[in-house]
Amino acid sequence: MVTNPTCGAGPTMDSPTQCGCGTITNPTLVLSSGTASQTVTSGTAISQIVYTWGGSATDVAISGLPTGLTSAKNNTAKTLTISGTPTANGTFTVTTVQTSGTAIALNGTITIKIPVPQAPYGGTPHPIPGTIQFENFDVGGNGFAYSDNTPGSQITPVVNFRTDEDVDIETCGDAGGGYNVGWTAVGEWLEYTVNVASQGVYNLDLRVACKADSRTIAIEIGGKVIASSIAIPNTGEWQTYQTVKLSNISLNAGVQIMKVTIGALENVNLNYVTFSAGVDCAGINGGTAYTDNCGACVGGTTGKIACSQVKVQAEDVSCDFPGIIESKNLGFEGVGYVNVDNAANTSVSFNIIANSATALKLGIRYANGGTADRPARILVNGIEAIASFSMPITTLWTDYQNIETNLSLKAGVNKITLIALSNDGFSNIDNYYLYGDAQFAGCETTQTISLSQGWNLISINVIPTPNIVDGKDKASLVSTIFNGVNVYEIKSMNTFWRKDQPEFLNSLQSITAGEGYLVNMNTTGTLSITGTPISFSNFQISSFSNWTLLGCPFQTSTPFANYFNSNNCEIIKNFEGIWMPSGTMNTIQNFEPGKAYFIKLRIEN
Repeated sequence: MVTNPTCGAGPTMDSPTQCGCGTITNPTLVLSSGTASQTVTSGTAISQIVYTWGGSATDVAISGLPTGLTSAKNNTAKTLTISGTPTANGTFTVTTVQTSGTAIALNGTITIKIPVPQAPYGGTPHPIPGTIQFENFDVGGNGFAYSDNTPGSQITPVVNFRTDEDVDIETCGDAGGGYNVGWTAVGEWLEYTVNVASQGVYNLDLRVACKADSRTIAIEIGGKVIASSIAIPNTGEWQTYQTVKLSNISLNAGVQIMKVTIGALENVNLNYVTFSAGVDCAGINGGTAYTDNCGACVGGTTGKIACSQVKVQAEDVSCDFPGIIESKNLGFEGVGYVNVDNAANTSVSFNIIANSATALKLGIRYANGGTADRPARILVNGIEAIASFSMPITTLWTDYQNIETNLSLKAGVNKITLIALSNDGFSNIDNYYLYGDAQFAGCETTQTISLSQGWNLISINVIPTPNIVDGKDKASLVSTIFNGVNVYEIKSMNTFWRKDQPEFLNSLQSITAGEGYLVNMNTTGTLSITGTPISFSNFQISSFSNWTLLGCPFQTSTPFANYFNSNNCEIIKNFEGIWMPSGTMNTIQNFEPGKAYFIKLRIEN
């Protein structure tokens, strides 16, 4: 009897097949995780692909793997994992190696999509007023013009519209038909290039559907969040649509980006949004007056202009934080961003100098590439102002967005402290900005001024740290600033203080940062003042007279020529020298911290 050499000894492995004199065991090979055929944007890693073998297969071989991808075997688990960032298109094959049965081969295809520059779908920005269909998001690809967590479309069958995109587009059951965006996931976003016809107030009608509760979306236009948590109603069915209305949204004129972001829960169906002119703050239907970021009605028929934005880079003014200033996640402004350690109760602070007690709008530009909101408490001068300030996910650490809140400040220095509430800590902070009669200031520092015996011309350029006694701040009093210094007399341009006369006769009671003073010392001495550095906004000439006494409002040496010329100045002098516009014999050139100057202004006739 001849034994079939391909017969095995018996049905000892998976899928036995009888073969006359014995049993053949076939190999098995399955795709156990991931998608075999993928399309990815250039420079983007594929989703991990895992194959599992078994039966009579003792191994697998892989061929044709595109450049940039790698494969790794786990012989114990009998798995083959493919991962990496492809740099070329290609089709790969995974084939079993076995002791019996017929080999199995499975194929996969990797396609690289080269992104095009972001631009409006159809080539023309969407006009506002007007209607924008949500499926008409910008071209530019995943991660650039939109963010979608899954490759390809999850809709079955796939609709014949924009099939090269990863956004999940489906046939719309609303009146008018067409398409809608569906299968949305937490944090996914879409961008649209829009053209706002004129600055003014607009109303928004959002056409949405949802068969679930507590869904929200956010809308940002021109880098400004116009609605951070728009409630989407439960409409009963996924293709039963309702209109959500937003009124009196202020928009700036011109071409800009509208960004729509899915909130903390998935699945919202989006059909379209319609913008229409609203009643402006001056009461004119279709008017262009609007409420600015300081709460005033401006533009249109009011004759008023909007208050300006004051912005500062977080890396320049952030104080007292555990963490680093880094620059690896691109998209930031300035030289980097503040990355605070990832833990609950970590904190970062910064200072705002308000010219008077005021309520203002504070904004933060941040990135949150994590998987959840990273909220923070906000303290103003050690007192809680906001219990939880939300910083929602931005999907990527390179995706920065603005978020705003209102704060009430006292006149003078205000210390703003953010305290992380999440165990994940903070988002990355790129910059701070505000609207109102205030400026940002640097971290607390100590200024030292050396005083000679006799007369000195000085100024301080820090606002002293508060020293509250009996409910009053005595930090800036002459008696506090010059405590322990053997001073006889101090003069400003219009007031004076003398040590040997009753206090009620002294017209000079406190020292103001940025102003100039004549100080007469009995002996040499040193002033040491700890406080918050004043900002550029403190630079001003309080009276337009023939002569004025001016201190240095800057933290570093600053040329006179930056602010004075032959049209507004005749001469600047102190005890060290003189400066004249276009002068050839000038012996001083700059404002220097700690010093003061007599300035003779050129008075216009």
